[in-house]
Amino acid sequence: MLLLGYMQIPSRTCKKPSYKGLSISCSAPKIVRDVSLDKHVVKQSRIRFVQKLKTLLLSKPKHYIPLHILSKCRSYLSLTKPCSIRSMIYRYPSIFEIFPMPTPPSPLNATKPYYQLCVRLTPAAAALAAQELRLQSEISTDLANKLQKLLMLSSHRRLVLSKLVHLAPDLGLPANFRSRLCNDHPDRFRTVDTSYGRALELVSWDEQLAIPLPTPKVSRELIVDRPLRFKQLTLRKGLNLKRRHRDFLVKFGDLPDVCPYNTCLEEFAKESVEAEKRACAVVREVLGMAVEKRTLIDHLTHFRKEFGLPNKLRGMIIRHPELFYVSLKGLRDSVFLVEGFDENGKASGKRPNFSHKRPVDEAGQRSKEAETRKEKARQVWR
Repeated sequence: MLLLGYMQIPSRTCKKPSYKGLSISCSAPKIVRDVSLDKHVVKQSRIRFVQKLKTLLLSKPKHYIPLHILSKCRSYLSLTKPCSIRSMIYRYPSIFEIFPMPTPPSPLNATKPYYQLCVRLTPAAAALAAQELRLQSEISTDLANKLQKLLMLSSHRRLVLSKLVHLAPDLGLPANFRSRLCNDHPDRFRTVDTSYGRALELVSWDEQLAIPLPTPKVSRELIVDRPLRFKQLTLRKGLNLKRRHRDFLVKFGDLPDVCPYNTCLEEFAKESVEAEKRACAVVREVLGMAVEKRTLIDHLTHFRKEFGLPNKLRGMIIRHPELFYVSLKGLRDSVFLVEGFDENGKASGKRPNFSHKRPVDEAGQRSKEAETRKEKARQVWR
């Protein structure tokens, strides 16, 4: 492990590859829907309110919020105006409960007590949240590795905490990672003040973490045991590309791999195939660290400058369907790491460090499914 001291950037050990004769001359293709992957987004969108309200409640010292204060968080909870917060809370009776909280006496209510309605987790949901925190504490070292790798990917080895908050849930980081996880590993990173606000800065460089994801192995069942005469491109079922685009992706895959940790954007020409090769490697690394191998494209655009990603990031991701899949389900587009799922849309490979499920989210999903069944039964009886 190499101490940075004054943010010394490690030496560039990766050789600069040669890309002569290849340029980005194809546009992004039309997105072909993958129902098996879209189901993951639909499932999460159903419990988005549970996830966000749970995060708000756990961020408070006493784990409850008055309803009149919660009404100011409609944009964060992704609630449209016709839908009331109280009705949404009542949809999940096994997760949230509303209770009256007495307020301290004041000149306006000196003669009689005054109560305000607040929301909190039910005892069963609070127990599940405590279990989730224990699971996260057990893998705190692995979560610290993720933060350290993100800092090693950044150009200046520094990331603003207000941006990390958006990506933290996808990485499996706890809600209090800014106060606990960032301060529990002073040998890895530290918090500093910048002109953009509080930021997390890398303290030490770990060569063992600076190893990119290996190239996914493609297994082909050949009738004749001999090498293929023409190079083939592995794509999802039902995805057909134009010949020009397919040839570009075949040549793009034959290019030498770029180590995203030991290279920076300044080494390559702007909007060149070299820069795109590195940008794809960076996106693969971030998605590989995600618990469910996916995140929102908007979350990646927050780090365009820090990770050296192109301005037209969405177009670049769509241009590489062999690596990524963009789902149009939900309020915002999501990007999947294709190699993290099998043909049926199920997670492939072993995830020993992040195989746990979020107990509160699973309970919210069951509550939502029960509410859906009740609603269908009401419609039948009508």
